[in-house]
Amino acid sequence: MKKILLVTIQGDNVGNRLQNYALLETLKAEGCEVYSPCLVNNSSFTKNIKNDVKIFLYRLGVKKFEDKYIWKARAKKFAKFSRDHIDNLFRVKYKRINPKDFDKYDYAITGSDQVWHNWSGEADELRYYYLDFMPEEKRIAYAPSFGFDEIPDQYRDIHLAGIKGMNRISCREQSGVELIERETGRKAELVVDPTLLLDKDKWLKLKKQSPLYNGRPFVLIYFLGNKVESYRKAVSEISVKENLDVIDIYNMSYDSLLTTPDEFIWLIENASYVCTDSFHATVFSILFGKKFMSFRRSQKGNENMFNRIETLLNMYGLTDRIFEGDNISKIYENYSPASIDDIREASFKYLREAIGK
Repeated sequence: MKKILLVTIQGDNVGNRLQNYALLETLKAEGCEVYSPCLVNNSSFTKNIKNDVKIFLYRLGVKKFEDKYIWKARAKKFAKFSRDHIDNLFRVKYKRINPKDFDKYDYAITGSDQVWHNWSGEADELRYYYLDFMPEEKRIAYAPSFGFDEIPDQYRDIHLAGIKGMNRISCREQSGVELIERETGRKAELVVDPTLLLDKDKWLKLKKQSPLYNGRPFVLIYFLGNKVESYRKAVSEISVKENLDVIDIYNMSYDSLLTTPDEFIWLIENASYVCTDSFHATVFSILFGKKFMSFRRSQKGNENMFNRIETLLNMYGLTDRIFEGDNISKIYENYSPASIDDIREASFKYLREAIGK
């Protein structure tokens, strides 16, 4: 049985936890034993103490620290989800990695999600997600994402060395495939997000009813960026016209932010309509045959996040589900997504060949 190290971002992002689960389950179905390193928080001791003090003060009634309390509670719930559903979790700190500790693994896979975005801005983090601690012949990239169209000048050399150092390389977005070829001459394979490797029935076994549900039909909204006026107006129109409640699972309130990945699955399945700027909410809307509309992320610095949704909707022939400001009526129409069997099978083939199956 091959031992696979699955290197991805671990945290409190719904889509990230679901893609991690999906790729792990896919590898297990191929007869692999999967191990999941989890980066230890690299925040300073002083910063962590300050956060704990603020949470303590909130519990004593200091309301201005409520956000610290909510995010801490969210992190705990997501950590429990990972413990329950992600195999062989263990802690690592990328600044203290000893390559010899990883000799026992046959391969390491980086991805999916935006592992090459370099969220912390640290060189060591970037090297970690490019699997710099593994021999090049053991490095595999499955559906990673950059989150930008051009490689930033800062750490450009690390990005280029990391891309060139991959034994097998793929990307989740067409823009990523094009960036890799333009910068290095390598031809990366376009593959589907791991969540698309599992079928609907497999996902529904994971679902858990959300406490946000009050028994009435609802439109689900999940906006990671700003809910600008035109977005709010579109949601309100649907709610009023169809006499639906609105369930918002990212509105900075305690109950909303404590929505876990399994509850997210339940909410998508049971929603009458879905409005979102999230890639994975779009994925599950299509998988579950929901009437939906995808919105561009309205958030400074994250404008390029839409590339992955655009690639997804192009694959399914559903680009008419992109909100353009005056086309919300499209959400009421039925649709028939194009088959993605070919690219899905090609993705399975890529993964099997990469791990020597």
